[in-house]
Amino acid sequence: MDNPAVRTAVNLALSGKWEEAISANRDILQTNPEDIEALCRLARAYAETGQLEEAKNILNKVVGIDPANQIAVKFLEKLKLAK
Repeated sequence: MDNPAVRTAVNLALSGKWEEAISANRDILQTNPEDIEALCRLARAYAETGQLEEAKNILNKVVGIDPANQIAVKFLEKLKLAK
């Protein structure tokens, strides 16, 4: 994790600063829209702020890019059950 933007995004999430984490991960995705790790962090941040539909949309994108991504698949199933 030598990328300062990634380090910042991770630290914001670890600190529970979810709104700032959303912004940080969206900034990362401007450069690489298919960054699986940034997408997963973004989905988590959306879920933590109660934006469940947005989180599901992001997770569906992750599964579309990487259908074998078990983190995204399991988190998506968890959110579907949380209706």
